[in-house]
Amino acid sequence: MKKRYVVAGILAAAGLICGGIAYYQYYQDAHAGQEYEKIKEKVVTEEPEETPKSTVEIPIDFQTLQNMNPDIYAWIKVPGTVIDYPIVQSETDNSYYLNHSVEHDENKAGAIFTEDYNTKTFEDPNTVIYGHGMANGSMFDGLHQYMDRDFFDQSKEVIIYMPDKILHYQIFAAYLYDNRHLLQSFNFDNKDIYQAYLDMVFGIRIFSRDEKKQDDMRHELQAKHPEQAKKVKFYIGDVRNPQSVKDAMPGVDYIFHAAALKQVPSCEFFPMQAVQTNVIGTDNVLHAAIDAGVKRVVCLSTDKAAYPINAMGISKAMMEHVIYANARVAAERGGTTICCTRYGNVMCSRGSVIPLFIDQIKSGNPITITDPNMTRFLMNLDEAVDLVMFAFQHANPGDLFIQKADASTIGDLAKAVQQLFGDTGTNIIGTRHGEKLFETLMTREERLRSEDMGHYFRVAADNRDLNYDKFVVKGEVHTMSDESYTSHNTERLDVEGTVKKILTTDYVQEALKELQR
Repeated sequence: MKKRYVVAGILAAAGLICGGIAYYQYYQDAHAGQEYEKIKEKVVTEEPEETPKSTVEIPIDFQTLQNMNPDIYAWIKVPGTVIDYPIVQSETDNSYYLNHSVEHDENKAGAIFTEDYNTKTFEDPNTVIYGHGMANGSMFDGLHQYMDRDFFDQSKEVIIYMPDKILHYQIFAAYLYDNRHLLQSFNFDNKDIYQAYLDMVFGIRIFSRDEKKQDDMRHELQAKHPEQAKKVKFYIGDVRNPQSVKDAMPGVDYIFHAAALKQVPSCEFFPMQAVQTNVIGTDNVLHAAIDAGVKRVVCLSTDKAAYPINAMGISKAMMEHVIYANARVAAERGGTTICCTRYGNVMCSRGSVIPLFIDQIKSGNPITITDPNMTRFLMNLDEAVDLVMFAFQHANPGDLFIQKADASTIGDLAKAVQQLFGDTGTNIIGTRHGEKLFETLMTREERLRSEDMGHYFRVAADNRDLNYDKFVVKGEVHTMSDESYTSHNTERLDVEGTVKKILTTDYVQEALKELQR
C-alpha cells in the first residue's frame, strides 16, 4: 500500500514539474515582447516634427541603451509590423543572444542580433539580422505577413537607427527560405561561396538584333570577367517580332527595356521605323512580360517625349502612353509592375556631341556648333544607371521617374571640351532637323502630380478611367503647374563646372590619357 502512495507521489511530483516547465515556457512566450515595451518607454523619444537640415535627430536614446548593455549598437523598425527592437552583437559568442535577452536574462525568446561576421555599419553586401518568430506575434513573427501581397505593397520600409545616422531601406522582394545558418552558407569572404551565391541568385539575358555587339560583349566578358561570363546568355531577336520576344521570356523576373531608335535626324527621315521599334516594339515587350509573369519592367524614355516636336520624340511620347496603358492592365491583374524613366542624352554615349567635339579637335578642325545658346542636360552613365535602379526599387505601376540634372549651354560645353583638349575654333552651322532649343524633362501638367523624392521626381500615373463626367462634376480646375522642368531653368553650370562634369566620364578620361602619351 505504501508503495502505491510512493508511486502516486512521484507521478504527482513529475506532473507538477512538467506542468511548471510548460507554464514557464508559455509565460516566456506570452511575455516575449513585453520587455521591449518597457525598454522603449525609457529610450524612445518623439520624432521631431521638423528635422534641421544640418543635423540628424535620432529618436532613440542610445546612451541609456548602451549603459544597460554595451552590445546594443542599433535599432530596427519596420512600420506596419511589431518589429521595433534594439539590435545587439556579442563580441565573444554568436549564439549568446539566441537565449538571452538584451538585459542578459536567460530567455528562450532571445534578442534581435547580428553575428561578428557583420560589421556594425550595415555596409556589408549581406547583413543577416536574427530573431525568433514567436507564436504570440512578437519578435519576427510579423514577417509572415509579407506573404500577403496587399500588406507587402503597403509595408515596404525598413528603418535602422544608429547613434549617428538613420538608414532607410526599401523591401523589394520577400520569399520563404530554409533555416540554414545563412552567413555560414554564404560567407562572402570566400570567393567560391560568393560565386555560388551569385550563380544561385541571378542570370542575365541580353536581347538584341545586333549580333556584332553581342559577340564583342561576349568576348570582353570572357576576357575580363570569366567567372561571371557564364551567367550572361545572349538572344538574337527583334522587339518588332513578338515571337522572338516571347521566346526569351520564360523564367525572367525583371526586364530593363532600352531598345529604341534614338537618332533625331534619322527618325525624321524614316518616322515609320521609329514607330516600329519605339512604339510597337515596346508594346510587344510589355505584352510578353505580362503573359510570362515578369515581376517588374523598367522602360527607358527620353526628354524628347515631353512636348515632342520631332518624329523621334513623338514616337517616344507614344511609347510612354503604351507603357502607362499596359501598366494599368498589369496592375489590374495583380502581376507585373511596369514603370518608366526619362532623361536626356548620356554624356559620351551614342548620340552625344562630346565625342564628336573631341574627334574634331584631334583632327585639327574647328568644333561645329548648331546654336551656342542651346541648353542640354548633362548626365554621366553612373547617374543614368542610378536613375534606373531607383525606379526599379521605388516604382508603383505606371510611375515615371525623372532625375534632377545639371545643364549647360552648347557654347559652354564646347569651351569646356576645348579647355581640356585644345582650342581649334568653332563653326556655327545652325540647328539640325527636329532639334529643340532646350530639353524638357517634365511638363507643366506632369509637374502638377509629381512628388519630389530628393534627387528624383516621381510622376504618378493618371489613374482616371473613361468616365470623365464624374471628375468634371467634382470640379477639377487645376490643369497645369507654373512651369515645366527644363534645361533652361535647372541648375546651370558655367564652363568650369562643365569641365568638372565631363571629367566624370570614362570616355573623356581615356581620351585625355591618349593625348598625354
